[in-house]
Order: sequence, then C-alpha cells, then structure tokens
Amino acid sequence: MLEKTDTKKLHAQIVRAFKNLGLTVTQEDLSEAIAREARDTADEILYEGNAYLNENGITDQGILMGSGVVEPNDGGGYDVVWKAEHASWINYGTDAHSVSTEGVHNIEAWVRRKLKPSPRAGESEEAAVKRATNSIVWSIRKQGMDPKPYADVAVDTVVARKGGR
Repeated sequence: MLEKTDTKKLHAQIVRAFKNLGLTVTQEDLSEAIAREARDTADEILYEGNAYLNENGITDQGILMGSGVVEPNDGGGYDVVWKAEHASWINYGTDAHSVSTEGVHNIEAWVRRKLKPSPRAGESEEAAVKRATNSIVWSIRKQGMDPKPYADVAVDTVVARKGGR
C-alpha cells in the first residue's frame, strides 16, 4: 500500500502525464475519482460476497448477509466487513473445538429450520432433531468446520473482473 506521501507524488506524476497529453486534471479530480472507484469496488465486494452466500446455500435467517457493511478506514480507503459473530467461522472454517451450550441450542434451532430431519422408525421428530444436532456438534468437536470463503471469493472475483491478479 502506498503511504500518503507516496500517493501525493503519484498524483502529481499522473497530473503531469495528463498535462503532457494536453489534458487538464487536477489532484482534486484525481483524488475524487480514486475515492469513487475505491467505494464502488468495496460495494462490489460486498455484493459478490453476499451473492456467494446465497448461491451456495450458506444462508439461514440472513444474519450473516445482513451484517455486511462498507466502512471508511483510516487510510482513506474502505473496508468490507461482515459483522455477524459467525462470519469468520464461515469464511475461514475452524479447527476442532468444543461447542458451548448456546452453540448447541443455535445448531438445534438451525437443524429444525434447515434440515428438518425425518424420524427413523419408532423415533419421534424431536429425537430426530436431537440426533442430527448431536451429529453436527460431534463433527465440530472432532473436525471443526470447513471454510466457505465467501469474502475471499468476493475479493478474487472483483479483482479478476477489474483486470487484477
């Protein structure tokens, strides 16, 4: 990333280059254009991240998608942040870990909404939900969670579309 002093030098070089072409561009014009492009790029990343979540069925109540925001940062650019508590767990996955009582309740509620498991012969619907919940909880305890890199894919998609890497 360029330091602010480097950015000023770069602006001056670009302004001179335009002037050599017979075009007038001020540093202010250039700064505004860069700021607009930075904000547009951040908005595109947010859109692509949410699209990935939706297209890959990584949605439930919309908490994760609804938590995405574009925020100005101290460097004059923008950060794209999904603020839901589970955002990083979904994007990066997790190592094996214990699951809190609250976590078990949240998984059980998710199982009821999303999986709606069918009871086995002689099993109640409640027992089917508990069985599916316990299976997921044990998987997290033993293996963790696989990543679903919505944020990383969003950045890569936008960068590729804009001709980067």
